[in-house]
Amino acid sequence: MSVLLDENLPHELAGLDGLSALFDRGPAVSFFVEGHEVNSQDAFTDWLNGFEYHRDRDKQGRFRGVTDEDFAGSCVRFEMQGMATDKTIAVLKLAQLFSPEATGGAQVGTRE
Repeated sequence: MSVLLDENLPHELAGLDGLSALFDRGPAVSFFVEGHEVNSQDAFTDWLNGFEYHRDRDKQGRFRGVTDEDFAGSCVRFEMQGMATDKTIAVLKLAQLFSPEATGGAQVGTRE
């Protein structure tokens, strides 16, 4: 998203830098399982494709050793859902900049 914003939109529009940072936000804390970071942007993409969308077994490999029943699995799932929420909020706020009625007139907030 940051590339789109940087290349196609004038920087005079208030809030774009914040939206880019929100969309591309990295984790507050890094989690490593068996030497692999499991909550980076790359891991987020693998998580979406490995579990939430396509059930791609290759993508699931990054998360071996983490199950939903243990503490690490719960933390990773919480972080991934937070990253997805931030990306959704950023996209909705961007749409609202160009067309306030795109969100039904509702103000888009944050997850804080």
